[in-house]
Amino acid sequence: MNLQYRSERDKAYGLAGMTVTLVALNGEEYLRELDLDAPDADAFVFENVYALKANPRMSAKVVWQQTLRDLRLMTSLSLGNIHCRRVLLDSRRPDRDEMQAVADALAADAAEHLGFDVDEAYELFNATNRYAMSLFNHDGVQAIAQAFADRLIEQRHIAAVDAFEFLAARGLS
Repeated sequence: MNLQYRSERDKAYGLAGMTVTLVALNGEEYLRELDLDAPDADAFVFENVYALKANPRMSAKVVWQQTLRDLRLMTSLSLGNIHCRRVLLDSRRPDRDEMQAVADALAADAAEHLGFDVDEAYELFNATNRYAMSLFNHDGVQAIAQAFADRLIEQRHIAAVDAFEFLAARGLS
């Protein structure tokens, strides 16, 4: 199993999947920019607001809820990346090993940061995976993601505001 990008086009579709997912989840405040020429780990640039926002005055409940939101978001972005690439480029569903890798990473993080047991983590994974599947099996979303990936390949670098304007102009906001 290999989740690495196979080509520039594959990377553009992965980034498009993440951006579409972020907009669908109303998480626009988390993205600063996309840079197709950056190393893979640096191509989707987060705003500084994406970080553990704990301080001594925050209740444990608030910190736990924020951690859950952040973990759900990161899992959703990972799944959006994979589903967009597999459905739109490969005309298939992600394979079992790919999904297991994401589920295992989520289970480890959820256990460490939230005290989740394996069943709770897989319940969270299944919910986020169902959403990603439904999102990228929608014909309208597929057309938008393809157009966005093409734009990213053409422009190489897109600021968040420009990405969101592009997606909103095509009906995704």
